[in-house]
Parts: sequence; structure tokens; C-alpha cells
Amino acid sequence: RFECDQRRREAHLREVFAALPPRERRVAELRHLEGKTLAETAAIIGDSTRTVQRIERKVAQKLGLRMRAAGIAKCRE
Repeated sequence: RFECDQRRREAHLREVFAALPPRERRVAELRHLEGKTLAETAAIIGDSTRTVQRIERKVAQKLGLRMRAAGIAKCRE
């Protein structure tokens, strides 16, 4: 059963985020915490926008799998 407990979800997201490999974590930080564009992120990490997109997809898959495994649903407002 999936549940939406915002505090539990945020705590679990922090744990999963911290467990990401450094490069994946850096891309996620730049894009989602610092609000950098795809091009800005690519320039900062010294790679192509295509590579940044690939890393983002990989991170999203990992986060989704781990959140579902923990029984945590995406909270809707």
C-alpha cells in the first residue's frame, strides 16, 4: 500500500539522494535544488546536454524505484 506522508517522503528522498554517486548527485543538485538549466548544468559539469539528460533519467529511475520499494507515493497537492 502506498501512502503520502510528506515528512516521511522528504526524509526518504534525502537518504536516497545522499546515496547517489557524486556525479548523479551533482546533476540533481544543479537541476533541482539550484534551478540551473540543462545548458548551464552541462557547462558546469563539463559535459553535453545529452549526457545531463541521460543522467537525469537515471536518477529519476533510481528515485522512483526506491520510493516505490519503500511504499511511498508521490504526494499530490
